[in-house]
Amino acid sequence: MKNTLILSFIFFSINLFGQETIKKFDLNNYTYKVIEANSIENPAKKVYEIQQTLNDSIISKVLIDKSYKTDNEELITDFKMNDNVFVFIKKLVSSKTIYGIDRVFINSSGRVFTGIENGSFSVTPPNENDYAAQSEGGLTKLRSFIANNIDAAELLSYTDSENIRIIIEVYIDENGNILLRNIKGNDNPIIKTAIEKVIKKIPKWIPAKENNKNIVSKFSIPINILY
Repeated sequence: MKNTLILSFIFFSINLFGQETIKKFDLNNYTYKVIEANSIENPAKKVYEIQQTLNDSIISKVLIDKSYKTDNEELITDFKMNDNVFVFIKKLVSSKTIYGIDRVFINSSGRVFTGIENGSFSVTPPNENDYAAQSEGGLTKLRSFIANNIDAAELLSYTDSENIRIIIEVYIDENGNILLRNIKGNDNPIIKTAIEKVIKKIPKWIPAKENNKNIVSKFSIPINILY
């Protein structure tokens, strides 16, 4: 028992070594922290860890690359916070310098999740305050929600094909409500009606923001229905 306790204590100490909390705030009974630490997989690489905690227990967390340097490129990321949105402004220097921005949002349940534009770069620095509409939980959960609410076998029974490929075009209004614009790729009215019912079930989004105001935006969701 004594050896087990000693080993556990050493492991705990290693995990905490080199960590620094650079931002902390309380919201709806949760505490949110932005912690800077060395990457476990690569000690030469630094990461930000965004945590949602309750009574010091981690409820949800997201990792964002802070910095690294190789023979070919260097990544530098600075942290800011805009209206309860964690903003990470990135600069990647290789043969040329390109810019990006990662965001971590808080959903209606208090969980933290990454923005849909995370991981993208461009030749011009992005606007820190403007962002696209965000599906709470990210695109992975959105796809899972749609898949779980579609009866693939039933929809395919109305066609002669083994799959249905469509693009769902929606509006997200200033309050985050989803409004169907169009369904491309299949004109079958039964299939369109079924898709419309699924769209109406999608939970509210975080609306897009431009010039510090919520705006109406457009979004396309490609769907491939297979049996």
